[in-house]
Amino acid sequence: MTIEFTTKTPRAQRPQSFLCVTLCALCLCGWLSAEIVDRIVASAGTRVVTLSDVREAYAVQAMLDRTPMAPLDAQRIRGVAERLIDQLLIQQEMESTRMAAMPEAERNKRRAAIINSLGGEAAFRQALPDHGLDEARFWAVVDQQMNVFRFIDLRFRFQDADDEQAIERYYREKLAPRLREQGAPVPELSAVRDQIAQIVAQEQINQEYAAWIKELRSQVTVRFR
Repeated sequence: MTIEFTTKTPRAQRPQSFLCVTLCALCLCGWLSAEIVDRIVASAGTRVVTLSDVREAYAVQAMLDRTPMAPLDAQRIRGVAERLIDQLLIQQEMESTRMAAMPEAERNKRRAAIINSLGGEAAFRQALPDHGLDEARFWAVVDQQMNVFRFIDLRFRFQDADDEQAIERYYREKLAPRLREQGAPVPELSAVRDQIAQIVAQEQINQEYAAWIKELRSQVTVRFR
């Protein structure tokens, strides 16, 4: 003989129990919707760029450039995401080469120069909340950028600044025609050689950098969403 035990909830208690479950479910849904406020906008291999990354980088750059912040439309998001993807790829190269960290004295010197360029300590601290930033996050982004720029400088700085053919070609094909078009006197090559050498070296760096970034991108799958 089997005896079954059945427990019944009184009718008066059922609506209250149902209401509690419903409220808990609504609260959970509200919490989830409040937490999920970010999304991936780009990826390079397994590394991702989120919308919050884009907003933060855009705010920092606007603060450094001392320009007003415009609304982040799709075009601006894509532009910032492109730069952040390149930065991620360069950071990956930095990790593989195990480049030494920037010395603290050099980092502090560069930070001081940035603060001065923004109008001093008081102006710097005022600009932070104006751009929706706090000091810790601002320096986290800036220090990361400085490390990337330092790596690029170390990789490409030793360019041949004495490429006489390139210097003469720049003088003959670019500088002299531009000055004549402006009605300005054309100096002798010897008088502007050093300045042209610097320009030519920078152009070579830019070309090699673009080719290097293209190669890094070819090694991973880059997606924008």
